[in-house]
Amino acid sequence: IRHFFHKLKPLFRKDFYTKQNLVYLLKKYKKRLFYVLIGLLVFVVLIPPATILYYVRDLSDKERLMNRNKTGLTLLDKDGNEFFSFDKPKEIVYIPLSDIPQSVQDAVIAAEDKEFYTNPGFSIRGMLRAFWVNLQAGEVVQGGSTITQELVKNVLLSSSRNFLRKYQEIFLAYEINNRYSKQEI
Repeated sequence: IRHFFHKLKPLFRKDFYTKQNLVYLLKKYKKRLFYVLIGLLVFVVLIPPATILYYVRDLSDKERLMNRNKTGLTLLDKDGNEFFSFDKPKEIVYIPLSDIPQSVQDAVIAAEDKEFYTNPGFSIRGMLRAFWVNLQAGEVVQGGSTITQELVKNVLLSSSRNFLRKYQEIFLAYEINNRYSKQEI
């Protein structure tokens, strides 16, 4: 990621965008640019519906959604004794929202996602801010996820930092925001 941001720095120099430079680059990379744009168009159009279709069963039920990543593999012998286990199921204790003091709820929302009650599950402004800060730093130092996006990342997707995961996260967060109330989220 650091290498990616380092390569983008020359694009922000004022003298880079001369008409002569742009014409030269377009002529030189015309065919390659066409293929990249077609690939990008296919990516932008196909990923959202494919992502929603893949996770539609998990999104339909709150319990199923919250239990999705708590699975593991345990093999038992004929007497019911465990002889192999892999990635044991996680035991998570949920505390009802009503048991958490309102001041703590407000503090979490103020620190993590000020626009939680008004955003559609994602924040373009937050993601652009994080992109700009990361670009200036030359590495990932800040995230732009909302609380709903964090929920998606933790219960449906992996925590890997890549564009595909972030793109899927946006659409899944939007879908969860439409299916569930902010209190349920």
